Amino acid sequence: MNTDAEKAATGALYCCRDATTCLRVLSGLTISNGLCWSPDGSRFYHTDSWTRRIDTYDYNLESGGISNQHTLTQIPETDGCPDGMTIDTHGNLWVALWGGGAVVCLDGLNGEELARVPLPVTQVTSCTFGGNALDELFITTAAVSLTAQARAAQPMAGDVFRARPGVKGLPLTLGQI
Repeated sequence: MNTDAEKAATGALYCCRDATTCLRVLSGLTISNGLCWSPDGSRFYHTDSWTRRIDTYDYNLESGGISNQHTLTQIPETDGCPDGMTIDTHGNLWVALWGGGAVVCLDGLNGEELARVPLPVTQVTSCTFGGNALDELFITTAAVSLTAQARAAQPMAGDVFRARPGVKGLPLTLGQI
């Protein structure tokens, strides 16, 4: 992750099989963020926040390798930057928008926006499904670097929110830990 003002693409993403075996699967990244897999495990999704891009790849479960990169969507600058994300049972992505004050649901095949969960804060960091039925979307936010005026306007910045979007998430598997 590169936090320099120039945002040079010096970051990388690795797949670690154990304490001694790591494979570089992506390089040339700025702020590598959200990642998740399709319900069947055949697709890998990744956000590079500074570029505002969400890419998708073919995923090889045995090797941890990715191939056939394709840009699923480019988040408009007015919507902020894609940050953390999760996936639902239908294969749709739920993406936190840092600076955008929302979580958006995107079609996992074509990137079309299907739904939006607006929040009373701007710095939305990530989301995941939880609850007994995995039908609750838990959304994390931040208050970092907010001015006193912005903090006063967003008193819930840094809180965790819960939404019920009408869909379910996937259970965590051992391979995702």
